[in-house]
Amino acid sequence: MRSKSLLLFTFMACTAQAATFRVGTDAACTHSSLSTAITAAEASADPASSILLASNGIYTNTHQTLDADKSLTIRGGYSSCSAVFNSNLRVTVSGAGSAGSVFTVDLSGATATANVTFDTLLIRDGNNFLGGGINVRSGAVRLINSEVRNNVGNLGAGISVALGSNKANPGGLRIERSFINNNTGATLGGGIYCDDVEIKITSADIVENQAGTGGGIYLTNFCSVDMVGTGPLYLRNNQATNEGGGAYLNGGASVLNTQNARVFIDGNRAQFGGAMYVDGLGMPTPTPTRVALSYAWIRGNTATVAAVSVQGNARFELRGGPAFVRCENGDYCTRISDHTGGAISVFGASASLLLDAVAIQNNTSSVATQGAVLDASGNTGTLEIRNSLITGNQGARLVTLELPNTVPDVLINASTLVANPITGSAFARTGSHPSRVNLGHSIIFHSVPVNASAAATISALPGTCLPLVNENTSIGGPSIARVAATTGLDANFFPNATGNATDACPVAAGAVDLNQRTRSVDLPFSNLLGPQDQGAQERQFELFRDGFE
Repeated sequence: MRSKSLLLFTFMACTAQAATFRVGTDAACTHSSLSTAITAAEASADPASSILLASNGIYTNTHQTLDADKSLTIRGGYSSCSAVFNSNLRVTVSGAGSAGSVFTVDLSGATATANVTFDTLLIRDGNNFLGGGINVRSGAVRLINSEVRNNVGNLGAGISVALGSNKANPGGLRIERSFINNNTGATLGGGIYCDDVEIKITSADIVENQAGTGGGIYLTNFCSVDMVGTGPLYLRNNQATNEGGGAYLNGGASVLNTQNARVFIDGNRAQFGGAMYVDGLGMPTPTPTRVALSYAWIRGNTATVAAVSVQGNARFELRGGPAFVRCENGDYCTRISDHTGGAISVFGASASLLLDAVAIQNNTSSVATQGAVLDASGNTGTLEIRNSLITGNQGARLVTLELPNTVPDVLINASTLVANPITGSAFARTGSHPSRVNLGHSIIFHSVPVNASAAATISALPGTCLPLVNENTSIGGPSIARVAATTGLDANFFPNATGNATDACPVAAGAVDLNQRTRSVDLPFSNLLGPQDQGAQERQFELFRDGFE
């Protein structure tokens, strides 16, 4: 389905004559109502038609179904029928709160080249079970420079893309420079509900929507959201009563950011998964529910349990962005920070996690058995944190595990774990399982025991060392080479120039910092092979900080 739907977004070139219909109240208009213009456009022999809406017209109590076998564009941006286009003038098309979607797109009997474009419109006040603003039942739909606002619906208050059995022209949805905001869904998907379709986003604001589950977005049945432009995508201040304040995914759905677009997921609220809830229960091993983001900012979401919840056969990946990129106020570009209820919860049935070059900061948990950074239980898949900075997180524990012998070890490599005000041990278990953690090339410094007795089993990755570990550590085993450090780190989490951790570890292939740059390699005259400070966070551009140079 995906390869075919990509073609649907390659909209018809203007090689054939296109009919144009102008709607408004002045003398240059061809029609005085939107409905009569749509009827004329669909009856036209031209394969493509444009309906241009002037703001001097009235488009209220509108419930239009678009099902012609052709390309149709409905475009605002005109003050009158004779005016030039103004991209700042979104023309309002309203359902006036009465029953029915403002627009229903149903091209199930049409050819693959049939599509509908909404451009420079404000689509509002619709009320329908499926898609109060826009209900896509079949066909390719493009939303450009438009706003979908104040609509009501059970499955997708703003937009529903649910084809059901209408697969003759499967199509999909493309969103460009548009807003989906302040829509209220009684059940699933306040902003968008998607079932078995592709959604492609170049840039969008999905903000302040509400639903029972999936406040901003609800994705199911292999629906995919893919960032195809530079962004940004704002998934902000949405609210869910249950799971997934920003987004909820299940049934093999996915959210991907393959082109490193800026993604901001912040200020969302839910009971479980304030930012995102990724649910893979019941999915076969080859097709997990999946989120893979890079260059993403997940911050300040609120939940009773976890900013990000990963359940069942599901996978959550968060990776650092391109090299040398600086974000707002010089802050870290890729982060998961400032959450109550802990940062990430992973539980059961092959659920897996990868955090690579991520700032994990200032997350809190008030529950004694819940880790402020990670809480993992059940038969999970791989859980890995690498090349990351973990600091400022607080609660009783940093990482809490309840993992059987049959699951892989938790891996923490080339990371910096410092200044986390934890009242108990940094790594702990909640039951009788060993819950093994492997550490390597990481700086670990806490004022409390890193690993208290009867807690998680901690070991070192083969061939690695731990350059800085505090004196309260109960990590044992002859394979662990560590430095008993008596000096701390500077504000950017470098080992101090005279500290024992400086140049303590050999170079490790593939270790990078939060901006995906290779970690600094020092070349003192006495050691030209270049040992380096594995685990330190090189936040500044200068590479050499230990005084040798």
